[in-house]
Amino acid sequence: LGTSRSDECATRRVFRPPGRARKAFWSGASLNMTQPTTCPTRRWRGVLAVPNTPFCRDGSLDLGSLQRLADYMAFSGTPAVLLFGVAAETGFLTEGERIVLFSTFQERSEGRYDLIVSVAADSLAEMTRQAKAVRHNGGMAINIRLPGGLTSAEQLHWISAVANEGPDTIMLQDLSFHDGGFTDDLLLSAIEAIPQLVSLKIETVDSIGKIMRLRKASPRAVHFCSGHPISSFLDALANGVDAVMPTSLTPTLCHLARLMISGREDEARRLFSELQPLFNHMIVGLPTSIAVNKKLRVAEAVFSTDYCRFPDASKLRGGDAPHVDRLVSDAVSLQARLGLHPRLQAENV
Repeated sequence: LGTSRSDECATRRVFRPPGRARKAFWSGASLNMTQPTTCPTRRWRGVLAVPNTPFCRDGSLDLGSLQRLADYMAFSGTPAVLLFGVAAETGFLTEGERIVLFSTFQERSEGRYDLIVSVAADSLAEMTRQAKAVRHNGGMAINIRLPGGLTSAEQLHWISAVANEGPDTIMLQDLSFHDGGFTDDLLLSAIEAIPQLVSLKIETVDSIGKIMRLRKASPRAVHFCSGHPISSFLDALANGVDAVMPTSLTPTLCHLARLMISGREDEARRLFSELQPLFNHMIVGLPTSIAVNKKLRVAEAVFSTDYCRFPDASKLRGGDAPHVDRLVSDAVSLQARLGLHPRLQAENV
């Protein structure tokens, strides 16, 4: 991109891709990248990562940390990374920054993990435009996140329309922090009507119970993953959820998932109990979760700063901050003790 930085990101820069690439991406024109054609969900077991976005202290996008993050995902062992999730502060990213994020992960993943790109907007036209752009630029999968206020009939129409413009692998996000989210009937109708829909990301009240109901009632095999709360990580895996989608401590959580899958649940729960006090802070609310996860990324030497664009995330700097800092240090020490903490080199870009 023709820019350089120091680890402190002392000078504010707005990273923008070359005009031709930016225009081609959002118009849906192909950049001649190959799109895989086989369904990847058999690989999507254990942990699918949903990373934060790194920023410099002045609030600009930190490209060096972003490159380290993309490499760190490969080290962690996750089979897939979801871009532009809520934890990524996507609503506070510019169009140019989103393209830089996608391009960086696309270039540096090198086939070591799959990329799932979230598409979300308040208009159907914009969502279908995003889905088409991902498909034309080699994206393997999209995650559909619908806006609120739609009827069940409108929801099904939007899901179908976006899926028809996207790549062959579709994930649908059922997100509600306050209730049961989409009705079971709506989700089962979508599974039956849309063959590309192969994965459901359930993030609702009693998400595990909902997944178990849907799995029994589904007309065909579907991949199920759960997003929150992180405190139910092991319970989700123990109850047959295919994958959980956390934001940080990815190497440690991938390790715990492998223990669960191999039948070593007691060992996994013993290690998880050491992290439980930290996870209790993460489930307080979204701003706190983002702030704590960014502190973890700094402690892991992946991010240069813990700067957040999300409103209220900075409130963690108050009375709870010293306690959280100790818990973060303990969590990263555990990761190192398990041999899961690499030394990532900073790059000049």
